[in-house]
Amino acid sequence: MIHQVFYVSQASAGVNLQLVQAILAQSRVNNWRRDVTGLLMFSGRHFAQVLEGRPDEVAGLLKTIGSDRRHQQVRCLLESTSPSRRYGDWSMGYLHNSLVVDQLEQLATQADVSADEASRFLEILHPDTVMGGL
Repeated sequence: MIHQVFYVSQASAGVNLQLVQAILAQSRVNNWRRDVTGLLMFSGRHFAQVLEGRPDEVAGLLKTIGSDRRHQQVRCLLESTSPSRRYGDWSMGYLHNSLVVDQLEQLATQADVSADEASRFLEILHPDTVMGGL
C-alpha cells in the first residue's frame, strides 16, 4: 500500500522561485532514492505538497520537512492509503497554475479544512504532461 500525505505551509521570508527551483532539484534526487513521489505547488506565499510512498519513508520525510526553516505552519490536511500512486511518474512534480493560486491561499489560511475540501483541491493537482518543468 502507498501512503499519501497532503499538506500546506507558509513560506518563510525570502523564499522565491529561485529557491523553489533548488528545493525541487534536491527533492527529486532525494525522493528518487527513497522511492517517494509527489507534487509541489508554490503560490508565492504558501506551499502545497503531496508526498506518496512507503509509510516509513513518508513519515521520515514529513519529520524533516516539519523542521525546515524555509517554511512554517506546516499543516497536514489529508492522509490516505492507496494501492497505487497518483504521481508515480514524478519524483517531485511542480505545478504552477495561476488559476488556482487564490484557492491555495484560501486553503492555507483557512482555520479548519475538511477532508472534502482538501480532496477537492487535490483533484486540481492532477498530473499532466506539463508538470515537473521548473
